[in-house]
Amino acid sequence: MASEATPSTVNESPPIDGSTQNSLKRASIGRPETKVRADGTICKMAMIDKVLATTVPCDKGGETLPKDADFTHYKTTFSRLVVAEMRNIEREYVPCQASLSAQLVRELVVQVGAEVRDVSGLVLVVEKELLSFPQAVSLSFDYTSPQGGEWYVEGHPLVLSDKPESASGCCTLQ
Repeated sequence: MASEATPSTVNESPPIDGSTQNSLKRASIGRPETKVRADGTICKMAMIDKVLATTVPCDKGGETLPKDADFTHYKTTFSRLVVAEMRNIEREYVPCQASLSAQLVRELVVQVGAEVRDVSGLVLVVEKELLSFPQAVSLSFDYTSPQGGEWYVEGHPLVLSDKPESASGCCTLQ
């Protein structure tokens, strides 16, 4: 029988003062950086704005287990990813938010120390020995924006925790 999932704390390190919009205006002068994927597609750089994730004990196959069970792995599910994209609106680059679903995200990888793990369907399953909470990780992925265009996030630092930070479990990155 599966236990209730515990929302995981996800934070950016270090926090940036001010709202995401002001942070993006300071961090990006003009157009966003770009990269070319192996298939020749040009992608623009975005920044993570918000993440909602849950981390629960599981077996090797990702089946959720009760917290008091003898488990071998942790499963982290990224249930909400919100990014900020610098878009050219009336000749000025301004930040625009976009919520991403699993269908829009490609090549999501999480780096835990020296280990790089592919994430399938926004679900990461790793051996419990690999995580020591709070755990610093790095998140990278390509995606198709619901507002149009190809974008990417590269090496974004996060901290995962197995303890809920708030009753809602929503974790805002500043």
